[in-house]
Amino acid sequence: MDFDIELGESKALQPPLEKLKIYLDKEVRQQIDRFAATDMKKELGGILVGRTEDTPAGTCLKITGMIIAQKTAADRTSLTFTHETWDQLHRDKERHYPEEKMVGWFHTHPGFGVFMSNYDLFIHKNFFNLPWQVAYVVDPVQKKRGFYKWEQLEVVAAEHETYNHYTSEENKKLHSKSRELSQQKTGPLQQQTENSASADPIKKWLAAGLAMSLLLLMLTNAHRLSNNSPSVRDEEETARMNQVDELHQVIDEQQERIRELQTSLQHLETQFETFTEDRLFFYNVQVGDNLWTISRQFYDNPFEYQYIMRLNNLEDPDSLEIGQRLLLYHPIGE
Repeated sequence: MDFDIELGESKALQPPLEKLKIYLDKEVRQQIDRFAATDMKKELGGILVGRTEDTPAGTCLKITGMIIAQKTAADRTSLTFTHETWDQLHRDKERHYPEEKMVGWFHTHPGFGVFMSNYDLFIHKNFFNLPWQVAYVVDPVQKKRGFYKWEQLEVVAAEHETYNHYTSEENKKLHSKSRELSQQKTGPLQQQTENSASADPIKKWLAAGLAMSLLLLMLTNAHRLSNNSPSVRDEEETARMNQVDELHQVIDEQQERIRELQTSLQHLETQFETFTEDRLFFYNVQVGDNLWTISRQFYDNPFEYQYIMRLNNLEDPDSLEIGQRLLLYHPIGE
């Protein structure tokens, strides 16, 4: 698949741009904001698409669309693009933005502010290392956002005056494509809100009918309570006993289900211990090694560096030292 992204170990494949002016389409910004607000407990992300234009004042980067990353591995402080994620992003870009470039990526920091962690910098330097590729960070809790760009072979925060929001007529088609993709997560909520307005008259009639039904029920119960005949009391007692029996039956079924789950858990724990003993091994870091080269050497796939970091509890991808022991795993099938 022909795809506008180059992967490598260098920090920048081309000389950095001295002047890069970033233009973010207003509708794209709003789509990212809506998507970011769908989950405040873990990081979300995706890629940015657009184009570059050379002008006498420097290079202009126009961000015309976004693609939501799906099937990611994420928590409150990290976001991992899995193999399935990259495949999905490739497909969506070729389908909806065949003429646009991948100009960067975006991710959220819910409640932590706008910054680039060591893990974020590692991703940007290895996967978005072209001089016009940027990172866009959004904190949906604090309502903050900001861009990061390449400058002097380093990733730095873009000053606010270097990026602007715009909307142009030529991007209407791109907006519809980007809106279609973003509604994979946000669309149902928005549609539900729109439908609620048209349903207000129906809700009023339903509420009135419900009120009348409750009133009739209350009158009926009051009449029954006023009747002290033994037959009525016997019926009520029988109904209560039946309810108690049903509750006991539900409790027994749930207890049996718990016992089955405990047995399954013990079986899985035994399998896990056997799996880890057979598949894990240690590797000593050599001269010239980094997580990228180690992943490519053992798994023929540089994206595996993310799992090596998790397996070894590494926070800084650049912290490897010669002679350091890394815990690795044999690929399934070997």
